Amino acid sequence: PTSALLRHDKSVTMLMEREPTGDLDDGTGYLVLKKARKRRMYLVLGAVYFLVAMGIFKWVEGWDPSETSVFLLSILTGCGYGHIIPSTKLGLVWTSIFIVLGLMLFASMAGQILEYLVQGEIEYVVSVLEPGFKDADTHNEKKKESRRHQFVVGIVNVGVLLLGSFLWCIAVFKYDFADSAYYSAVTVLKLDNICTLNEVTCSHGWHTSSGGNPKSLCISALWYVLTYGTIGHFLVAASNYLGTDDEARMTTVKKIDNRRLNRMDKDGDGKVTKAEFLRDRLIQGGLCKPEDVDAILANFEELDKDKSGLISKEDLSP
Repeated sequence: PTSALLRHDKSVTMLMEREPTGDLDDGTGYLVLKKARKRRMYLVLGAVYFLVAMGIFKWVEGWDPSETSVFLLSILTGCGYGHIIPSTKLGLVWTSIFIVLGLMLFASMAGQILEYLVQGEIEYVVSVLEPGFKDADTHNEKKKESRRHQFVVGIVNVGVLLLGSFLWCIAVFKYDFADSAYYSAVTVLKLDNICTLNEVTCSHGWHTSSGGNPKSLCISALWYVLTYGTIGHFLVAASNYLGTDDEARMTTVKKIDNRRLNRMDKDGDGKVTKAEFLRDRLIQGGLCKPEDVDAILANFEELDKDKSGLISKEDLSP
């Protein structure tokens, strides 16, 4: 059904020369709009989650917002739970509910959070390493360079956070070298949260309810957000850069033989049009499946009501 379309090169040329816009309901513009809407939705859901929890735990446990925040963050990140726990049966029931709801919510929004937290630093590193990025000729090489840049950002962030935590332990808490190195690694790398330090009082003790120092609770909440975002991004970046197989890459065709000509010649007329060549390269490069490309071309033919091979004003929907 796509043979008529494949004979027309002008439509393909026009398509390749147009830049994607952000005001359409499809393509790149649609994805950008959908991503922005999703971020706003997660922001609202996260705010509702925290506000409702603060009201309930204030009523059930008598916790202030800082105590509830540290408790919720220990649930969401899966790190440090036990420094503050409910003391009432009703509080335990509500905790079970918020654990389930929180993990579902956080699993959905974690990627958005990590991207938002590190996007600025990624752009800075990319600008510093711009010459190397420009030298990447193919789409695959550019994606590999992008993953490398994110990996570099992750290493730098973790290193700065570890060094800052180490110096803080020495300067503020007066720990020796060994203790500073140990507690920095434990708290930064999320083996436990900062409430494990004697100088940071999040509650009366292990498995107790409330009693935390307001300043310590605020520091703990901020530390949760900072370390989770940093370590989360580093793990994702390291996995993408070191642990993934090479992706499909687009190569340049150096010569045409009968086998390749017959494969590219979709309509069997003995000639390869620009559209047929593009279809073949997308499929052979592993960027698209044959049925996906054919579906796109068939959709074009449906919209081309006068079968001219071009979509013009004559084809506009009434």
